[in-house]
This record gives sequence, structure tokens and C-alpha cells, in this order.
Amino acid sequence: MSLPNDPLMLENFSVSFANSFKEGVQYLKDNDNKFIDPVLLVSGDADLYVVPKDAIDFYQETNSINKSLRLYHGLEPKGDIVVDDIVRWISQRAKK
Repeated sequence: MSLPNDPLMLENFSVSFANSFKEGVQYLKDNDNKFIDPVLLVSGDADLYVVPKDAIDFYQETNSINKSLRLYHGLEPKGDIVVDDIVRWISQRAKK
């Protein structure tokens, strides 16, 4: 996997993007109890965007009965291990 060469990989972003991201996270926090869809939360302790505590909090507060939390030590949520976990999670649910 070569994420640095991925044309969809964000390398830098504007202040408005950061503000929108922050607003989106706040919306999820404010409405986590209404969230019932299947969800996979992925975070690593080297993640620059979502700290593991936020992922853990959302996992605990969401009302989804089909939820999974993957925390990676020493990793950002990218790379082959993470991609394999995401593909496996989606594949398991696509079979149902």
C-alpha cells in the first residue's frame, strides 16, 4: 500500500476544513445516543485527527448494536493492518 501516492490522501488542509471537522466531531458527540447504524471506529495513539479517547467515548455512548472499536498502539489509522481490519469488518457485514 502506498498512501503517500494516493491522490485522495489529504496532505494539507485549510482552517475552514479543520473548523468543519471540529464541528462534525461536535455534532457526533451531541447526537451519539441517536446513532444506531453499524459503525467501525478506528483510532491509534499516533492519530493526529481523532484521539483514542474520543473514539472510545463515542463507542460507549452510541446506541448502535453493531459497533466495533479498533485501537492501534503506535499507529495512525492507515497502513495495511488497518486496511485489512476495515475490509474484514465490511466483508463480515456485507454477507448478512
